[in-house]
Amino acid sequence: MSFLKNLFGGKEPRTYMDKGNRLLAEGRYAEARFCYGDALEKLGSDDGSLRGEIMARLEEAGEALAVMNLEEGERCLTDGDVVKAHDHLLLAREFSVAPETSARVALLARTLAATEPSSLVPVPLEQNDSCGSCAGGSRAPMTGEPPHAATDGHLSSEERFELMTAPLPEELVRRYRALGGRFALAYLLSHDGDDEAAARILASITIPASQDIILYELALIRHRQGNTGECETLLRQALRVNDRNSLCCLALVDLLVVSERSGEALELLDAMIAGELLPAQALMVKGDIQEHLGLDEGALGSYALLLESPHKKDAATKIIPLLEKLGRGDEARQLYKRYVKGCC
Repeated sequence: MSFLKNLFGGKEPRTYMDKGNRLLAEGRYAEARFCYGDALEKLGSDDGSLRGEIMARLEEAGEALAVMNLEEGERCLTDGDVVKAHDHLLLAREFSVAPETSARVALLARTLAATEPSSLVPVPLEQNDSCGSCAGGSRAPMTGEPPHAATDGHLSSEERFELMTAPLPEELVRRYRALGGRFALAYLLSHDGDDEAAARILASITIPASQDIILYELALIRHRQGNTGECETLLRQALRVNDRNSLCCLALVDLLVVSERSGEALELLDAMIAGELLPAQALMVKGDIQEHLGLDEGALGSYALLLESPHKKDAATKIIPLLEKLGRGDEARQLYKRYVKGCC
């Protein structure tokens, strides 16, 4: 059964897959790709169905990154910054899958070439005749380690930080970037694996209005270091500072689930839903927990609330096997035809 495992990672491919799905739903596309890459590395050679699912999610996250970089490249071109526009173009070209995105990449490349052809490295353009989501993608298969879009050498530290924080919830993007250079350095150090150096910098930042962010980032570090008790303490401190920090809420939910305290996790998710704090993600996670606990009817109710939302396809793919399990095959087939079978 598919079930949300842990925001902080794990040892089994499904754990990394579930973490990637969570990050993808939150719009944290580069980080989601890293998780899917980890899932592929942990995957045995005989699990073809899960491999296909992971590859599809890799393409989905990559496509979202491509669109994000295209939009940023177009903005840079409008502002007259041709060099940055070209950097974003290269990233968009690397990740694009859908034909319409490839067409936008080609248009931006032609525009840039006409604007300042001597300064640009030629970008080879490939057009796919089929829809990647229908045919499994016609590009060459990706390797287990996804390209590190946010850490490419041609990007400055400032650009890396901006790219890595762009998928955060909108209100947090602004707050993260307002924390200044020392925080940005700590954030990049943490993502590059130097947790000790990152923690020292974070612990020295004393900005009262931003302590929830500092505490959240420290909590992630402490969990990676194996100190789950301190991680939980830091997350609860962060929520006392700001109970509207959605990342803190979701991280604490994950920690509670892994600690086999699903009742507390469900209470926190209900509070998120009531407070309209990432309600779609909270409903999806609530359904996952209910399904894991054997509360199938409750899980159906949670997922069903998402059928009229942008998450309707993901919700339907959760509901269909539950309906079949409950002997409601006709309803499952109707949902499949309405929400899943349609192309693109």
